[in-house]
Amino acid sequence: MPNLPSDYKQQEAYYKSDAYRSSLNKDGIGTTYETNIANVKKREQIEKNREEGYRDTGGLPANLRYPYAMIDSGMDFLKIQIATYTPPDVEIEGLLDVPETTDTTGANLKTGDIKLSDDGRKQGAFALKNATSANTINTGAGRALKRPKHTIYLPIPRQIQDANSVTYNDGTLDPLEAVGAALISQGIQNPTFDRVRDTFNALTQDGFDVINANTDAIAAAIAGRAIGALGGNVTANALIARASGAILNPNLESLFQGVKLRQFPFTFEFFPRNGREAGEVKNIIKVLKRSMSPRNNTKQGRGVFIKQPDIFQLQYMKGGGEHPFLNKFLPMHLTDMKINYSQSGTYSTFWDGTPSHMTASCSFTEVNPVYQEDYDEAGQGVGY
Repeated sequence: MPNLPSDYKQQEAYYKSDAYRSSLNKDGIGTTYETNIANVKKREQIEKNREEGYRDTGGLPANLRYPYAMIDSGMDFLKIQIATYTPPDVEIEGLLDVPETTDTTGANLKTGDIKLSDDGRKQGAFALKNATSANTINTGAGRALKRPKHTIYLPIPRQIQDANSVTYNDGTLDPLEAVGAALISQGIQNPTFDRVRDTFNALTQDGFDVINANTDAIAAAIAGRAIGALGGNVTANALIARASGAILNPNLESLFQGVKLRQFPFTFEFFPRNGREAGEVKNIIKVLKRSMSPRNNTKQGRGVFIKQPDIFQLQYMKGGGEHPFLNKFLPMHLTDMKINYSQSGTYSTFWDGTPSHMTASCSFTEVNPVYQEDYDEAGQGVGY
């Protein structure tokens, strides 16, 4: 009885299969059973990595650098880490099961008990999870860690800057609006004319001299609001000016409206000096372009949904540690990328087709605004 391997039946089935026949070349040599098993395991591992997310590199190197030289303690450079994006979900932290306390009047109040979220940051009574806490890669800031699938080391570009911006708009609240708001807050949903007039006169010791304790200007103001509500092009101030020669004090003030997401444009310049650097540059460009692209094949079904592109974490470095002065970054999306393969003004390549001078213009946008608490945790340097 010959000594057959334990999997001889599987081998026999494979060599009779369509998979083996389709692998035959013109000389009649096909993929061996052992190689096929290895390929199957490789494909299974790739698919597993895709499911797990963080190790899906598309066959591209995990670590890339340009120029291809050793980084020493005196060098400044930019580190770009790339990881699979994790959606923050819509779970509301700290909103449910909020403890009740009693104030000085004995009334029970719902208060936000300050607690620490999973990423170690303080949360109040209402705090949605955000993309920053779900996608922060290890930057030494003490936040939740996310394992990168690519790390790219590049020289710091010639022009670097950070710009913070918040939005303010002009806001007004004239006395008529204030009176209406005050009456509504007291539970009076439809204040009468007499009630508005009396409240107006009570706002100052002598009443409204301009309005003259009579009802003409107040009536004009209310009429103007009513006409405006019906679509007419008449304002309360226009009628008051006609009736009394004055207008309502608008109490104009600059009011905070919101924050803007920070954007960071970078231009990286490449002069490959040899074949190895040419390969690194090609892979760097491919990794960046691939990582900013959405995925069509998702768990929910191919072609039905597209999955969000990867997340990027940038960090200025000095030698082996974080740069002691320059700004920090929140996790970002790569939103725009342009490659110039003829940066010198004319098309020029090496013998293997690699362009001799290229630039990659990249625009990154942070996934969340920067708050004061971020600066409190930033450590050394100028913060964010």
